[in-house]
Amino acid sequence: MKKKERYTIVDLRAALAREGLGYHSFARKEGFKPQTVVVVVQRYWGKEGKPRGRVTRAILARLTDYCKGTVRASPVS
Repeated sequence: MKKKERYTIVDLRAALAREGLGYHSFARKEGFKPQTVVVVVQRYWGKEGKPRGRVTRAILARLTDYCKGTVRASPVS
């Protein structure tokens, strides 16, 4: 079974910085509440626990896309 690559907080910040974004600007661009993004990153980023909420999973998926360099057009207009 292939182990999932886990990105550190430094990787995340670097990926967002490459796009000229921080947590709050990422949240506004992607249609999430800024405080929710901050809390999700603090609680789940780089940790074992899996979130149950749809919004939390969506935030983590989008942030992972940024880290992988596979950012797609935002689904929220």
